[in-house]
Amino acid sequence: MTMNVSEQNDRVKAIFTRRQLVLWGLFSAVTLPIALRFLFFNRKSSLNKLNNLTSIESNVFSAAYRVISGDENQENANYASKFLNNFKYNLTKRNKFELKVALYLVEFTPLIFIGAFSSFTHATFKQQQAILKGWEQGASLRFAVFQSIKELTFMSYYSIDQHLEEIGYEVPTSIGYDEVFYNKDYVDLGANH
Repeated sequence: MTMNVSEQNDRVKAIFTRRQLVLWGLFSAVTLPIALRFLFFNRKSSLNKLNNLTSIESNVFSAAYRVISGDENQENANYASKFLNNFKYNLTKRNKFELKVALYLVEFTPLIFIGAFSSFTHATFKQQQAILKGWEQGASLRFAVFQSIKELTFMSYYSIDQHLEEIGYEVPTSIGYDEVFYNKDYVDLGANH
């Protein structure tokens, strides 16, 4: 049984509408670089090994930190990645997954926002600003991704002592080991039997 050309075209039209074809094309344009990166490339992070973040997540957050906060100090950006590493440790599995997806989406969407075949971390500072602006001005999902990264950025920004002093807050002093685990008043009450 052979089909003529018009029957084949009708069959293809029944499978995909134009809108579905465009959506699948965009989806594959975003996911293909991610899949290729996982399969063929192993990028090293400049930071010490982080337990909860991949090198891609760490690099994306460091770059986003510098763009959003305006703090171009590399040590502070590294600290921000360490902060996020510790923060991610306490998240639920679902939230860890959502954070990972958000950071990977930001890493691999420059093609959509600036038309460049590059990743977020390899883009110039101006391009990174344009990419994050695209995330900020987008629909509800894009805006939610941007807001999450922005909030994490400022949580890490204000955990740096220098930035607390800039806004007039006293820098918290660390409590020594003995002060935490040896409470003289508690011991004097006879609690150490």
